[in-house]
Amino acid sequence: MRLVGERRAVAALVLAFFTLQYLLAGLFDDRLHELRYVLIALGAAYGTGFVGVVSGWFWARWYSLGLAFSGMAMACIAAWQAGGFFLELYILGGSHLALGIGLMGTESAAFYDGRRDWRERWKMDENAVNRLGKAIMRAGASLPYLIVAGLAPRQSLGGELVSVLALAVGIAGLAGIVRLRTWGLFAFGFSALASAATFSDAGLLWMPPAPLVAAALLASAVVPFARPAWQHLTRD
Repeated sequence: MRLVGERRAVAALVLAFFTLQYLLAGLFDDRLHELRYVLIALGAAYGTGFVGVVSGWFWARWYSLGLAFSGMAMACIAAWQAGGFFLELYILGGSHLALGIGLMGTESAAFYDGRRDWRERWKMDENAVNRLGKAIMRAGASLPYLIVAGLAPRQSLGGELVSVLALAVGIAGLAGIVRLRTWGLFAFGFSALASAATFSDAGLLWMPPAPLVAAALLASAVVPFARPAWQHLTRD
């Protein structure tokens, strides 16, 4: 795919748009006061992607692609719930589609995860890079659902505390995995279990419910490392 710089600029523009949209809505729209923390956290999630894409962090493309896939899925789910597409859903789905197209392709990868500097520093071969990319992408896709599940109003204090803990541990796991820390995988597993455990207390936050989607995506982020971990544990 050509127009690498232009596509990267479009991706950064989409991330900046949602960063400002969520932050301004969360801080200043009193009609959404119950979702204030959800919106601010979503703004921070997209803001992280924006800074990473602009700065050229090696994991930023994977993370932002996860956000793109998550946004497109949200648009389709919302359209299914509403019984049809509306202008807001076209904007949501179309902008995330543009974000994904902006960062797809080997040419875009060459600016981020395709660079040799970080691979040599961490001594990563191609298989290890692919596993890491899948984990970060799936964790990035889980983050919006994890935020909704963790910070939206709950039916009980116990469920709210567990869901916030799941969010905090999930974010810590993402921070750990981009630094190639093994404990990041355990954090993903714990966050997935905690999210799934709060399903009955979540109400209809989303359809399908956000805690289950977050749990499934976080669990899938661990899957690429399951086989090499098993081989390491069982080798003679």
